[in-house]
Amino acid sequence: MNTANQALAERLRFELTPQKWSEFQAALNRPVAANPKLKQLLNEKGLLG
Repeated sequence: MNTANQALAERLRFELTPQKWSEFQAALNRPVAANPKLKQLLNEKGLLG
């Protein structure tokens, strides 16, 4: 894991401004877009079976 990923993984709390919190909530509430390639990938057999 690189240094940036390790630093983020160790954080227990992330603080956002009210505007950034609203943007984050809006992103979570958006409908999921169809992704045929991801669906195909998830339906393929993997290493474990």
